[in-house]
Formats: sequence, C-alpha cells, structure tokens
Amino acid sequence: MRRRRRLACAVLTLLGASLLAGLGVAAPAAAAAPGPAPLIKACLADAASDNAYTQAGWYRTRTQWCRNWVIRAGEETGAEGGSMQALVSIGVTTSTDDLDVHVDLYIREISSSGSLKNAMLKVDLPCTGCTPTRTSGRSAVLSGWIADGNATFDFAAGLGTGADKIASHAFHPRFLLGGGLLVKESTGTSFRCDSASYINSGGTPGCVFPQTHPTLLYDASRQPNAKVTIAHVRQALTAPNSTQPWWLGDDTGKKTIPSVLHRQTDKSKNRKNNRAAAAVCRSIDPSYVSKGNDCDEYPFESSQEGAARGDNRFSALPVPLGDNRSAGSTLGKFYTDLRVLDGEEFHVAVPRL
Repeated sequence: MRRRRRLACAVLTLLGASLLAGLGVAAPAAAAAPGPAPLIKACLADAASDNAYTQAGWYRTRTQWCRNWVIRAGEETGAEGGSMQALVSIGVTTSTDDLDVHVDLYIREISSSGSLKNAMLKVDLPCTGCTPTRTSGRSAVLSGWIADGNATFDFAAGLGTGADKIASHAFHPRFLLGGGLLVKESTGTSFRCDSASYINSGGTPGCVFPQTHPTLLYDASRQPNAKVTIAHVRQALTAPNSTQPWWLGDDTGKKTIPSVLHRQTDKSKNRKNNRAAAAVCRSIDPSYVSKGNDCDEYPFESSQEGAARGDNRFSALPVPLGDNRSAGSTLGKFYTDLRVLDGEEFHVAVPRL
C-alpha cells in the first residue's frame, strides 16, 4: 500500500512539472550558493584597496583586516597526477571593547583534476595565544566547498603581562588537501590586545590592528561646538609661522608643527605641557581666564610633542572654554574608541576650508 502511495506521489510530481512546462512556467531554480560575509565582499569590491591582493593584506579599519590570494596544489600518484587551484579570501574582525575575534573565510572558483578531482580540503586557522570558542576548522570535499565556500572561526584572545597587559597574536591559514597529504600554509596577520586602565576606567580589554595609524579628524562641519579650537589646530598645521610663540632666530619663517603625534599618559609630563602653553596664552591676554576662556594648545598636552618639549614647535591660543572642552572630549573619545596606547603614533587631520 505504501509503495503505491509513493508511486502516486511521484506520478503527480511529474505531471505537475509537465503542466508547468506546458504553461511556460519555469521550474524553481536551484538554490544559489551562499555568498561571502560583508567584510569579504568589501575585500573583493572594485573599490577595495589594492592592498587586499598583496601579501600584507588590507587593513580596512582599526578592527578589520582582509586579504585575497590563490592557493595551488599538485601531486603525483603513480602514473596519475592531480592538481587543484582556488581563490581564497579571509577577513578578520576584532573588537575594541572585548577579546572576541571573528574570522570569515571564503573559497571560490575551485578547479581540480586527476587524483585531486574531488579531494578532501581541510582548513585550519592556528592562532597563537587564542582559544577557539565555536569552530576550529572545516573539512569538506571540493564539491562541498563549491556548493558553499564559507567557513568561520571564533576565538577568545588572551592578554599579556605588565601594566597594560599587552599581547600580540598571529595566525596563518593552513590548507590540508587529500587527507593531509598536501599542506599549504599562507601568510595571515597579527593583532594586539590590551586592558590598559587609562583607555577606560574599568580596564575593559579590547583588540586592534596596530599596523594602522589612527587618524583624529577635526571637522568643524561635524563638530560646530568646537569650531574655534578646530580653527586654531588648522592654523597650527597650515600656517605655523602665524602662531605663538613666535619663531625667532636665524631661521625665521621656518617654524613647523607636526601632524604626527605620540600619545603621552604621564600626568606630570602633561601638566608641564599645559603650564608651558598657559604661559604663552597669558602673554597674549593676561586676563583670558577671567573672560571665560581656556588655553588651547597644539600639539595636545597629552602628546610627547607638547609645549614643554622646549623647541617652540607648538601653538597656544585663548579660546572659549566650552569650545575647547568639546574638542578635548572628541580627543578623549578618539583615544578610547581606537585604543591608542601610551607612546603610540597617531595622526591629526583638519579639512581645509
């Protein structure tokens, strides 16, 4: 009885398909292979940096890195040889407020022949100092990778020792083909984790790619409450000889002020920077404080290049207190959001008017 029912169902299915064809209605298309993750799509986009196709890869942001490359393999087994080639993309995402690291891997355009026609391909992602939290790899025959080229990895990164508990982690994607007979290991990247207490009061840990030099963008169109301070920073960077302290000596007119700075967290050194800048502000307007102004200084007091350095390559100017505090809040958020550590390089940019 059951066999007859199965036969009847099969006949109905065939009749239904025939009727649809007769009516000119296309049969449902086979499900498309799953596409890559968003970071991989960005890495493959025409607008992506050319660095995505280099060995170093592309550091898209302070917390995103990706790379595209080709893997090839070949072997000789008796009289029969085999070969395999595929395009691979990898994307790594860290977090600035925890130790979770997520990796997306995408394999596409697979071609193979001979003894490797439909070989087993295993992908591992060793990460020094990391603990896998969800997946530790994927194994599938090549036809399975063609049907779905995605693999994901999740890690919990570890912290180091010392005041900031800095730790560096590196990984290298590894491809094992044909039951491990062939091993292909590719260049990955490294990232840094820390739990510096001055990043936030709780010492919340996070991880970034230190290969990127963070840039602080002061844009008055987006920060109208700090427009006077931003104008001063622009003046310091674009017309340093018009700023005080005046540049004196045989090389008059040669004053320069750097746009590349290094963070300084030593409070006593920062206070020295502030005092040196305040002396210049008092020389400009002895009563600037009673007028409700603040002394703005560039380079910032929280940088190694600050006013106490002794070379006069800085600018100080009385500005409205609220305006200056707003700009200072932006700087503090920048340090925290991008986890800029003590002594680390960062850049300052102000759009030209």
